[in-house]
Amino acid sequence: MRVAVLIIGLLLGLAMFLQTLIVFAGSSATEQEDLAGSAAIGVLMAVLWLIACALVIGFPMVSVVLFAIAGIFGLLAASTSEFTDLYMWAVVSFALALMSWFGWRGKRKADRKQAERDARMDALLSHR
Repeated sequence: MRVAVLIIGLLLGLAMFLQTLIVFAGSSATEQEDLAGSAAIGVLMAVLWLIACALVIGFPMVSVVLFAIAGIFGLLAASTSEFTDLYMWAVVSFALALMSWFGWRGKRKADRKQAERDARMDALLSHR
C-alpha cells in the first residue's frame, strides 16, 4: 500500500504542481490576487505531497498527517476563491492520507511479527 501511495502521490503531485503553477503565473500576470493566493496554496500542497511521499515508506504516520494537512489547506483555499480544482486535490489528499494510514497499519503488523520472530529466535538460541 505504501508503494502505491508513493507512486500515485508523486504522479498526481506533479500534475497538481504544474496546474497550480500555471494558474499562479496566469493570475499574477492578470493581477488577480485572490486566485494567485489560492494557487500559491496549491503549490504549498504539492510541496507537502512531495514530503509526504518521501516519508511514506519509512514513516507512514507522518505521511498521513501531511496529506491531511494538505487536504485541509486545499479545502480552505477552494472555498475562498475561484480556484475550485483545489476541492478535487483536497479529496485526493484525504484519499492518500487514508491509503497511508492503511500502509501504517500494515507496517505496524509486519514490525510486530518480525519482533515476535526475533524474540523466538533469541529464546531458541539462548537455550542451547
